[in-house]
Amino acid sequence: MAVKLANLQILWGVAGAREKFEDMVSQLIHVERPDSQRIRIVKGDGGLDSFEGELGDPDGIEVFQIKYFPGKIDDAQKGQIRDSFATVRDSNKFKVKSWTLCLPVDMSLEETEWFEGWKAKQADSGIEIRQPWGALHIETLLLQEKNRTCREAFFREENTVLLREQVGILNELKQQGDRNLKVRVNPVWNRRKLQAQIQLFNNGKGAIYITSWWIQWGPEGKKGARRAGDTIGGTLPVRLEEHEAADLLIHVNCDVEDLSGIGVFDGDQHLWLATDENMVIFKHDAIVHRLPGTDEPAEEPSAEGLKMDVKARATRPSGLDHDLLEFVIKNENARPVSVHNVRLGWTYTPPRQKPQFPGKPSVAEAGGNVGLLRQGTTNQLAPGEQVVFVLEKEMSMFLVEVARGDVLDEDIVLEFGTDEKCSWKATMDEIPSVVRGVANSVVESMRR
Repeated sequence: MAVKLANLQILWGVAGAREKFEDMVSQLIHVERPDSQRIRIVKGDGGLDSFEGELGDPDGIEVFQIKYFPGKIDDAQKGQIRDSFATVRDSNKFKVKSWTLCLPVDMSLEETEWFEGWKAKQADSGIEIRQPWGALHIETLLLQEKNRTCREAFFREENTVLLREQVGILNELKQQGDRNLKVRVNPVWNRRKLQAQIQLFNNGKGAIYITSWWIQWGPEGKKGARRAGDTIGGTLPVRLEEHEAADLLIHVNCDVEDLSGIGVFDGDQHLWLATDENMVIFKHDAIVHRLPGTDEPAEEPSAEGLKMDVKARATRPSGLDHDLLEFVIKNENARPVSVHNVRLGWTYTPPRQKPQFPGKPSVAEAGGNVGLLRQGTTNQLAPGEQVVFVLEKEMSMFLVEVARGDVLDEDIVLEFGTDEKCSWKATMDEIPSVVRGVANSVVESMRR
């Protein structure tokens, strides 16, 4: 079952989730710091949740402050954070060497800016305020084998059916209630090639993080579908705050008559589709404005003899605590070549089995993939020209899956498309080693 701290409220209720989160984080701290102790919460506990060290140590103790704030960090939550720190700072019972805040969510950009600003103002206290433990850090710890007992205790397997049903209901309520992403699509012809402009507008409450686009064809998508993160125009992933808009431009690699849906996925894996009425108008306008003779097969350059050079490399930008993965694709042909749909993929050996339930088919996860972002303004490469595609830092966390021990070197591939050839796969020896190096770098950064 997926380990998501947001599911604690579904499994244990709102009140129970707070207690379970505090218990769970205390256990994780103890595994990471075997000498740590937890304070039983009573009036006048001195602001301690968990700490490492001796209270009488003149060098001070290392304090972990656990705050169950499952939503936004508003003024009330900021006040609690300030008060908790002030309590341990001003204590006459012990000295504090370091202070770490533990939260069930990752701070937004605005919240991070506030925290860093407040942290800077505490420099005179002599206490080291460390990077908070957020959802990503805590969930990563829970997935480690050494924390399996803790994970199973708080995310019980027998609750998976109930959890999935309730998550499904909650997702529907989110779409119908507070969250509301408007999706509108318009056809764009570039000579004989059909493209889709996807217009997005966040008309609900709270930010929505868009990770990829989706296109499906055939009746209710039964013929096929495609999910990707590469775009002709616009950038993915993108975070839309309330009442913010964004435009994307994508390739439509299927017959317009077969199209049945276009939309986007958000960070909660919810699919937002254009309305049926919008799709009818999209298909009508695309057919009406199609160039005469487009129904006839277009004469495309042959892919025979086409040669592309691919190199993988790791970079470490200033201020980042882990490597970034980059691929350099060079056109070694005498004619221009367009490169698009660049993705890193991998296969699990054996496939990762999902929990099985009576009367239900068995399900296994065969592998994964993640899209890379083009550095530059065009996909078309002149002869001898090269382009760099990078796995952005927000997407680098997906490389953790490659480091779990069930992905073989030969099953790590770079996939991309060109106008002449639908799909290329690059599998040279250097790719797995570079990918694994970056994956290990990401894992180490998460452990810190």
